[in-house]
Amino acid sequence: MPYCDKCGKKNDDDANYCNKCANYIGKGSSYEKEIDELAEKIEKKAEEFGEFIGRKAEEFGRAVDRTLNPKLKKCKNCSTESSSYATYCWKCGNKI
Repeated sequence: MPYCDKCGKKNDDDANYCNKCANYIGKGSSYEKEIDELAEKIEKKAEEFGEFIGRKAEEFGRAVDRTLNPKLKKCKNCSTESSSYATYCWKCGNKI
């Protein structure tokens, strides 16, 4: 969707003039490409941050397990450590 260079309003794909200020926008405003590029960068950073938080949550969970229950079981399928009271692996679902 094209954005107006003058007022920044989002317009329909087939618009030649801004529906807010009547500025000529033609096919593809300069804002449109910049917004798309920034959106892609933000999406990539959000994915990286989500992966980072996931790793930190796993590390924290293992640390808590070691503190509360120092005897850990190791999954024979994926080698993930689980609490001694666990019957199934929290990561792959196989019986421990």
